[in-house]
Amino acid sequence: MRRLAPFVACLLMLLLLGCSGTVKGRVTSSTTGKPITKAKVAIGGKTAVTKRNGSFVLEGVPLGDQLMTIKETGFATYSRKMKVERGENRQDVSLLDGLLIGRVCESCVTPADVKSARITLGNRTTVADSSGEFTIKGLTVGEQTVEIEAKSEPFQNEAPYEPFKQKVNIKPGQNKLTFALTLTPRETYQRYYEAYAYKRFRDAYGFVHPRVKKKVSLKDYTKSFSGESGQSIVIGRVRMLKAWRHPQLKQVFKNVAEVDRTVTGTYQGTYGPEMYTDNYSQHWQKIGRNWYILIPLGK
Repeated sequence: MRRLAPFVACLLMLLLLGCSGTVKGRVTSSTTGKPITKAKVAIGGKTAVTKRNGSFVLEGVPLGDQLMTIKETGFATYSRKMKVERGENRQDVSLLDGLLIGRVCESCVTPADVKSARITLGNRTTVADSSGEFTIKGLTVGEQTVEIEAKSEPFQNEAPYEPFKQKVNIKPGQNKLTFALTLTPRETYQRYYEAYAYKRFRDAYGFVHPRVKKKVSLKDYTKSFSGESGQSIVIGRVRMLKAWRHPQLKQVFKNVAEVDRTVTGTYQGTYGPEMYTDNYSQHWQKIGRNWYILIPLGK
């Protein structure tokens, strides 16, 4: 009887192998094509972990339709039925991770292209093209933090934008997102000055605070500046004020940026062109993502 035991064991093993199959495959990223290491593969009660090259082997898998699942942090779970046959079965799988197709733009009355933007998301960093567009592959699925450093001109020394940091939810597959950068008060004032200095009064009026617009129409605003010419500007310090009271509106505005500047130019006086210098500080308040100027009602 003892002599029969090894024979019976071999026979049982052969019977079991005849009722099962081997499943081999490789697990890769859907966006980068790179192998995924240590992904957990399960089918028909058998489990395995992928190797460094993303490969796995599962032996003794029951024949017939079996549910195959593959899990790895940062990827969408793969769950699909597979027909297992006798012998070797091949099943390569691409797990869905995140692909971000993004664009960096300005939130501004007169927006310009963001020509030099560096985007960091998780442990991945890329640089946008001259129109602010970029693509990042192989992103971990779930909540991520996006950080952007940018300049409006490639060789600009001072950053014209406020620090940008935003949480986003990366879904499996393709994600399309746009990120709008806020100009600093200094840069906003520069854009405003360029608009009215070149007599683009409708653009300049767009920078005016909504509360002031209730008192000053576009027509009145245009008339106020249309006689000026030959202007130049020097922008000085920018200070943040917790509160500031508008002298004509008699209203207190909170979290106001006070911008020191000196404007020189000429205006059409009674007897011809006359020089003027304006060195009053200007005040700005942010509404949403944009800064708006609280101009004096007499100007």
